[in-house]
Amino acid sequence: MSMQKGSAHIIFAGVSAGFVSTIYFLLLMTGLPFIAIAAIIGVAALFAGWAIIKYNKEEESTEPLSRFKHLILGIGIVYFVMKVYPFGERYGGWDAWSIWNYHARFLAHPENWQKLTWYRICHPDYPMLVPGFAGFFARLISVDALELFSFVFSFNVSLFIPVLIFFEIAPRSVILGSAAYFLLLGNNSFLTEGVSQYADTALAFFFLCGLVAIKYATMHAKYVLLAACSLGCCLWTKNEGMVLVFLFVLFNFRELMFDGRWRYLLLGVSIPLLTLVLYKMAYAPPNGMIAEQSANTLAQLTDGNRYTMIWYSFVKNINDHFGFIKLFGVVFLTALLLGRGRADKRFLLVLVCFAAYFMIYVITVEDLKWHLFTSQNRLMHQLMPALLYVICDNLLRTPERETVYAS
Repeated sequence: MSMQKGSAHIIFAGVSAGFVSTIYFLLLMTGLPFIAIAAIIGVAALFAGWAIIKYNKEEESTEPLSRFKHLILGIGIVYFVMKVYPFGERYGGWDAWSIWNYHARFLAHPENWQKLTWYRICHPDYPMLVPGFAGFFARLISVDALELFSFVFSFNVSLFIPVLIFFEIAPRSVILGSAAYFLLLGNNSFLTEGVSQYADTALAFFFLCGLVAIKYATMHAKYVLLAACSLGCCLWTKNEGMVLVFLFVLFNFRELMFDGRWRYLLLGVSIPLLTLVLYKMAYAPPNGMIAEQSANTLAQLTDGNRYTMIWYSFVKNINDHFGFIKLFGVVFLTALLLGRGRADKRFLLVLVCFAAYFMIYVITVEDLKWHLFTSQNRLMHQLMPALLYVICDNLLRTPERETVYAS
């Protein structure tokens, strides 16, 4: 079984937007005039269009969506548009106003962009994929519409996540695919974070894209490239992306590196990685979480009360914001006990990512209670779509439907 064409197009559209931001920021650091930057990005867009046309000539999935499944897909999109409207705000959430869109305003005014590193309270050490996208199009079309471009990006990425899961699951089980699709679309926490204009939903999307693409990695090198581009976008979206990418490569080393596939990995991550390294080394201040570690870290690692507080906060966030995952978790656990499902490496990878985020709070230099209250639900939001997808995909793993990824 091959990847759905719809899935490939969603991943391609998402990483294309991410690379517009990445290339824009990379060229911004060179001091090139905007007309040259726009021309280079335009040429890159033409090349991407040629790649899409060539890509479409190649046969993909042998299990296309039926008209009935397309109807379900369309109903879900209409439902999303109607339901998400009350959650949208012109300037986004607080962090959008004070961090992400604040950074974008600097990037839309090239004579001032380096000044964004002066104000550490606004986290200038954060990667700039989301601000870069809004900043480029605001500069190209209208600076006054900056928040509009940020909202459009957030809106589309939020919709892409459940649609991508539906494309991958529904051809094999319309019931399971529809359940995952509508439960995610109807989750108020997902919708709120989705249109908040924060970067967490973008990171959730790119990580999900990587998990989808890597499933088909040994079938064709183009899927390695899609996965690598998704990982590159993770790097340039948030600092947590570096943790996710490291673990992703560690778990999928064979699929990404063997039989010459390392070249496609390098091709996909090279531009975002170069942009990130140059920005971190030449402009961004040190990350506070790392720079402020001290001898007190050992005491934190051995403090059982911290682990208890983090765990209870985690459970509370599950109950308050991600109740849908409990239903799928129970079904998956039951299937495993009955021998009807299988937990592959991607499922274990997502669990390890949760554990890594858990340890971030153990060693945080911030007040633990405050840090959990202000950010844990957003970090969980980054991983929940991936967890939902790998649970559904593993529930449908049967011998006749195994992919070469199954290891």
